[in-house]
Amino acid sequence: MWLITFKWMGAVLIFLACGTAGWSKGEQLVRRVRLLEDMVVFLNNLRDSLRFEMGSTYELLKETANSVLLRELRFSFESLDDGPCLETCLITELEKLHERYQNLLYEHEFHYFESCLLGLTRLPAEQEERLLEYSAAQLSLLIQNARQECTQQRKLYRVMGVSFGGMAALLLL
Repeated sequence: MWLITFKWMGAVLIFLACGTAGWSKGEQLVRRVRLLEDMVVFLNNLRDSLRFEMGSTYELLKETANSVLLRELRFSFESLDDGPCLETCLITELEKLHERYQNLLYEHEFHYFESCLLGLTRLPAEQEERLLEYSAAQLSLLIQNARQECTQQRKLYRVMGVSFGGMAALLLL
């Protein structure tokens, strides 16, 4: 009697674990879309700040990072220093950001964001706005592709998780 009870409990736990794994993988795809959307929101707000406010790139980066409400993207430019080492500090901060989100974003997706922010430290003010606009447009195209992938693959991961869980549970019984 106990053997059958343990088999049933194991089957239910395996079914739930596989279903949860599939659901979790599907949610990673949703987080990827949200991260890309947050990048576009940040770049657009930075462009608006550049257009309508006066200040150095350093001040605008810190102000925008502190004032924009983002769903997934978390970073702080508090460690940035104004002056000649701004680019070095920004590279360090972007490397931390890349490490944090490397399992969610593709390399080329993060590269658009990274190259845009690093370009701000190298370009004259007139070209910074165009760079931000171009990068936001490129990321918007990537968002459309990511949304399509997300809707297709999220269902697939969820169904596969539940299916594998069901098969494993049946094998255990």
